[in-house]
Amino acid sequence: MKKPRFSNAIGNLDDDLVEAAAECKRKEKPNFWLKWGSVAACFAVVAVAVTFILPSLSDVGKVPGGEKTPNANEGRYKEFLVTEDTLAIMWPWDYLSESERYYELMLDGVKFTKNGGRTISEEFVGEKIGTYSIVGYDHVTEERHTVDADVYLIDNVNKDEFVAVKLSDKFYSYKKEEYNPPNTLGELFENVDLSKLTSLERFSEDDGGADSKYYKLTNDDYIWEVLSDCDEATFIEENGLNWSKYDRNYISFTVTANALGVYKHVLTITEDGYLDTNVFNWGYLFYIGEDAANKIIEYAREHSEEAEFEPYEQSIFGKVTSFTDEYVLIDDSSLCNDPSEGIVYKVPLNDIRISRYFETSHIKEGEYVKVVYEGEIDAQTNTITFAQTIADVNITFDSGKEDETLELGSEETVTHTTSSKAANFQIPE
Repeated sequence: MKKPRFSNAIGNLDDDLVEAAAECKRKEKPNFWLKWGSVAACFAVVAVAVTFILPSLSDVGKVPGGEKTPNANEGRYKEFLVTEDTLAIMWPWDYLSESERYYELMLDGVKFTKNGGRTISEEFVGEKIGTYSIVGYDHVTEERHTVDADVYLIDNVNKDEFVAVKLSDKFYSYKKEEYNPPNTLGELFENVDLSKLTSLERFSEDDGGADSKYYKLTNDDYIWEVLSDCDEATFIEENGLNWSKYDRNYISFTVTANALGVYKHVLTITEDGYLDTNVFNWGYLFYIGEDAANKIIEYAREHSEEAEFEPYEQSIFGKVTSFTDEYVLIDDSSLCNDPSEGIVYKVPLNDIRISRYFETSHIKEGEYVKVVYEGEIDAQTNTITFAQTIADVNITFDSGKEDETLELGSEETVTHTTSSKAANFQIPE
């Protein structure tokens, strides 16, 4: 049986990182929903591993003002790193959003699970398949919940791989749970026609390294033509194969496919003929040959222009100064080289994914937080309308001191770890 690939980088973690994750202490919080305490440390280690896997698509170590951030805020911020403190919260059912509650579907005897929590546009939704029971679990009370929902085809996608489910007037992508990689690249494109679902607009070289360069492609039609001629390219089973793109010369395309709920995943082409991608959450590797690979790489280099670094997610950092039933105020002046240049952001509490942290006192006044958002910040009121997540964080300033850890909230807090989302890979059981 083929085994899913997570990452061959996981075995190369520095011992210091592992020890730091193991020794990290969580602040005292209400604990009736905080299960799996030991999982937090394990997940932190996995999260650190992901920073090695996807450095060009993650803002880990690239927080505003950090040394690794290209053109970040023109020096407005001090140099600092961030450690998230909310990796393993198990929220009660009443504190879950609709997108977090129902995540399992049985369709004709095949198990599908929600492919992340991103909504997909109705323009990608095809014919209705039927109405089915969608299952969710309350991990605090260990209760099972079901809801009937309409299930639809997704255009240009085989229903054996992905389907769309309508929950509360929004559509979500559900993916077949079983790991069953295609035998060839042609078979992959027959199941999911990526050429019609995404554009290969941005790519990078030397992923995340000191000499990283980022580009925007003018047109990707030729690349899809070359890949369509590689329909016989075989899937490479990596069991026992110590394969890594970092040992090779390559370019990595950013892939966002809204129809699949996929956001900023990666498709890599190496000069020695490999195509490596995590677009389908599992790591898929194909051998397309050196000729095809170099056609793609040369075309991309000749038909693109240099672009600025684009982080995996948009986020702001600051200290909670006050909150009401309607909004929270977050001030970043203590992070600025000149505090007078600080900004007070206003975040509405009309989304349960944000408000639950304040309703339960998990986040309090005076604590540093990170807010991930989409869209634009209102220039007049500094309101973040589309906040997605909020997390209490530890802020690390470069104070020139070593091994000195102060209380959270001090403007000279010193810690030693960073964390990241690990959403782009499935962890095998």
